[in-house]
Amino acid sequence: MQKINEIIFLFKNKLIALLLAILLFSCATPYQNLRFNGGYSETKLSKNIFSVRFNGNGFTDLNRAIDFALLRSAEIAIENGYSFFSIIDQSNQTTYDIHTTPVYHNKIGNNRNNSITYQSGGQTYLSEKPSTINTIICFEKEPENKSAIVYEARFIIDSIKNKYQIY
Repeated sequence: MQKINEIIFLFKNKLIALLLAILLFSCATPYQNLRFNGGYSETKLSKNIFSVRFNGNGFTDLNRAIDFALLRSAEIAIENGYSFFSIIDQSNQTTYDIHTTPVYHNKIGNNRNNSITYQSGGQTYLSEKPSTINTIICFEKEPENKSAIVYEARFIIDSIKNKYQIY
């Protein structure tokens, strides 16, 4: 009976680890307006200049945050009647959170001489929360004198939405 209880305990721990891994990969910040778990926001700085931010949560990688800030930049251009834009300043940063899980003691068996106590928990996790800020300038037509990369807004929207399957 003791061996069965040990096997069940080990199976439960592996199942919990598997579920946490699934949760880890399915909880990145979605493309959304800024909420408690991240998202995008923007500020109009002048007629055709905007600051666009995307904040990710602890499950979002920096490349995703950069892509989503670029996607929102393209949408801002289109929403304001522009077809092209350039990023004139970009800032990427990551904040860090440290979390330690509670410690649990699990006793298998029901008497002093024939029981085993397992300890679980007490792990410390470091999570990284990326954010990206683009300062963009928008254009109605593609500028002839290019001093920076000029993005075609509609192409960026289609490309990034396809990459992340955003419909």
